[in-house]
Amino acid sequence: MMGVMETSLRKQAEYVPRIVESIYADGKAEIDAGGERYVKKGILVDELVARSSGRIDKGRAQDVIQLALEKDYIWCSAVDHIKLSGAGANRMLGADSQTLNTR
Repeated sequence: MMGVMETSLRKQAEYVPRIVESIYADGKAEIDAGGERYVKKGILVDELVARSSGRIDKGRAQDVIQLALEKDYIWCSAVDHIKLSGAGANRMLGADSQTLNTR
């Protein structure tokens, strides 16, 4: 059962750059001193929970974000300032899916 949970977490982490890009596109991003966009971690957590239709909680969302950071899908430039990483920024984000697959 643990392998299924780990696979699910990994797939959710792979989805995080799409959510960050969507937040950028929706105009919900902040601008840092260097003029770069970022998303506050709390906003990203809330978006993950909302896009999963409530099937994941804030604790799970934190785990998903942590794995996305470890895999370099996103990066944290300052305390709680989440940005697309080089890998995330250059990847093809695919279709605009409105819900996060939690399976």
